[in-house]
Formats: sequence, structure tokens, C-alpha cells
Amino acid sequence: QFYLQLQTSQKDNKAMSLRANEIKLYIGCPACYDDDAPSYWTHKSCGHSTTITGSGHISCTNHGKRSTCIDKRFVDCGWACSKHAIDYRLTSALYSAASLNKATTQISMRIFDDNCNKAECRILLQVIKRLSSQFN
Repeated sequence: QFYLQLQTSQKDNKAMSLRANEIKLYIGCPACYDDDAPSYWTHKSCGHSTTITGSGHISCTNHGKRSTCIDKRFVDCGWACSKHAIDYRLTSALYSAASLNKATTQISMRIFDDNCNKAECRILLQVIKRLSSQFN
């Protein structure tokens, strides 16, 4: 399982370079149907910032350096936000449509609010296209 927790600050104190097709993940908790506050995420296993690839897979800035730092499907990750900080939850099948809608809306807002450069926007648009296939 790929476990993620809310990042306490926007600064990645274990910063490593991002791969060409990934961007730091900035969304609300996918396991909570009512958590709309976007945040950055940390990979619990290594403590590095969580990323999302253009194919909609979750990874981290430590990708490939440890056996647990690999690409995982968005829907297969465990999430812990401030509402359930020690209880890592999967994206709920019951709320999968809401989770998908929330994630794509928040990603779209990041694009439209001018919070990304052109390359990052391109990756985020790819993510929107690919995420829905994981909920089938």
C-alpha cells in the first residue's frame, strides 16, 4: 500500500528533482467526501513530497530510491488527512464519483487560477483525462 499524509508545510525539506511527467500533488483528501481544502501530501514511507504523474499515478520525489517509492494508481493509495490522521483510508468506492469530481475540480482550479506553468498545466490536463479510468 502507498500511504500518504498531509504535508505540514509547502516546503519540501527533502526536495529532489521531479520527473518530466509529474507535478506535486495538491488536492483535498480523496478518502473524505466532504474535505474540499486542497493540500500538499507526503509519502509516509520516506517522508518526501507526493507527486502525481500525467498518467494519474501517485509517486513521490524519492521515486526509485526505495522499494516503496514507486508509481501507484490513485485509487490504490491510503490517505490520512487532519480528520483521520492515523487512519489511512482508501478512496471510498461509495464516494468514488464524488472523489473523482473533487480531484478533477481542484486540479482544474489550479490550472485556471494560474498556479502552474505551461508544462505543469499540460501534466494536470493529462491527469484529468486518466483519473476516471481508475474508477472503473
